[in-house]
Amino acid sequence: MAITYAAALQNRIALMLSRRQYSELTANQKIAIDNNWTVGTVGGAAGSALETLGQVANAFTVSDTTDTNIPATWSSWFVSEAALQAAPAFPTAEVNDIRRNNALARRDALLSYSRSSFDNTATGDIGALTIQSIRANTIIHALRMSPSVYLDVAMVDDAIETVVTEIWNETDWGFKTKLVTLTIGTDASVTASDSVAVDKLIGDRIDYDTAFGGFAISVDYQTILDYKASSASDGKPLYFHLLRAGSELNWIFERTPDKQYTAKAMVTAQTPSMSSQATMNTALGSFPVDFHGVIKDRVLMVVMERIGRARGVAGFREKTDSKIHGLLARYDASGGEPQWSEYNNVRPFGLGWNPGHIGGAGL
Repeated sequence: MAITYAAALQNRIALMLSRRQYSELTANQKIAIDNNWTVGTVGGAAGSALETLGQVANAFTVSDTTDTNIPATWSSWFVSEAALQAAPAFPTAEVNDIRRNNALARRDALLSYSRSSFDNTATGDIGALTIQSIRANTIIHALRMSPSVYLDVAMVDDAIETVVTEIWNETDWGFKTKLVTLTIGTDASVTASDSVAVDKLIGDRIDYDTAFGGFAISVDYQTILDYKASSASDGKPLYFHLLRAGSELNWIFERTPDKQYTAKAMVTAQTPSMSSQATMNTALGSFPVDFHGVIKDRVLMVVMERIGRARGVAGFREKTDSKIHGLLARYDASGGEPQWSEYNNVRPFGLGWNPGHIGGAGL
């Protein structure tokens, strides 16, 4: 069940602040607590507390609401949170006691978290690798620290994006290697099948489909300029150069394609987009199970470093680095070579500049 704001909660807040029932409070004190609520949207400190707890609840449930998925078992946290925010309107309130109660109630609420406490049953649990499971793992660890740390969910999400990007680009992992079909348009544009955003080409050539035959070879920039200067006719490109422009690859062909061509190529995919909760879960789902624990630990480490509590995760960087090193032998497709292979430095075997000299029939 979720928290439903009603008279019982009004009275609990009032009693914590003044040892009086809500009905006995002054008009200003009622406004401070909930804007003299009777029905509809809750205002005042109670409304703010509902929003605060709702944001934490949403960190687990990945819901778009702010106050409908707060488990009823969090009521003590809600009452003390609302009382703490309304305390300035109560001169006799024992603020230090309320603050201590709030810290304890907040800690107990999240440490006793159970998915069954939520009305929202979004897929994924704390054992899976999803945005909500990483949030939960990080938030619960922070609350177990002494003193407890109350994390901003946005900070956890930013750390997830940072860690996924770091590990994705650690090396040429086999799971980000794709065999794609490249479609080469008459405007020399190139798109990859399955909406793969190409980071780089593996090897130094692309192989045309059987309808066209042959292949095209990657050459250095000066060579492609020499070819373009000497070849005025349109046709099937035989050579190309890849030029990085930000996160994109620009394909430069030595001649303009006279029609649409398709070719096969092995490529590595760019770092996945993480612009939303859905795309972040898709990015996390790209990693094999062996990486799940490493990603969770490294997210926790990054968050703790950013809030100045790195001692709370002492040794995590070495631990995660060691795990990633151990995964290299199993998942690294680069053969231990540097990240960026020089695939644009190939001249055509010293056989001269005539494209007809390369590759025989089909070119």
